[in-house]
Amino acid sequence: MNSMLNGLHLILGKGKAKEGEISKAKILKEMRSVAADIACANAWFEFEEDTDMLESCIYYIESLNARYRCLLKRAKIYNVNAS
Repeated sequence: MNSMLNGLHLILGKGKAKEGEISKAKILKEMRSVAADIACANAWFEFEEDTDMLESCIYYIESLNARYRCLLKRAKIYNVNAS
């Protein structure tokens, strides 16, 4: 658990990173994972009928979008690109 938190702190830019600790591949992998989660959440939203669950979908999608924006900022800082 501690190593997972340390990795997340590095990806999100919390704390000082030693040379080589920020992996461009890790940032890309996390961005792809969040993008897939956003696609699933949007599909869930399209088929949901219960108003309380729709509200839950909206908050979840907004949370994922905020997470993606944060990762996008990190990717720009470290010159990460998909090519």
